[in-house]
Amino acid sequence: MDQFEVPEDAEILDVLGVEPELSASEEMTRIVRLPGGEGESLTLSYDIPGRSVRLQLQRQQELLLDLFREGAERLRLRSDAKSTAIEVDFQTESTRGTLDIQVRPAILIKDRTLLA
Repeated sequence: MDQFEVPEDAEILDVLGVEPELSASEEMTRIVRLPGGEGESLTLSYDIPGRSVRLQLQRQQELLLDLFREGAERLRLRSDAKSTAIEVDFQTESTRGTLDIQVRPAILIKDRTLLA
């Protein structure tokens, strides 16, 4: 797959309650900022033509996680009565995996990467 599939901005607003922002420096990069509990905040940025994703988790302005992945194939949203999450599938020549970012009821990040 050569293209990075992402939901429309309206779907992100509907499911996550926030509208993606356009990056000031990169025209095709979107930024989604989500508040969490206990002073946490989650920032997800994705570059559509570059097929890359960056995830940052902060608590009280302190950076706890800064994760960057290339080879993104699909970003999708999942929401049901119990949780809301963002899933990103990746594949490169040598690896494949999924980044699962639960945003509600609490932030929980699972990253699974395997050799292709």
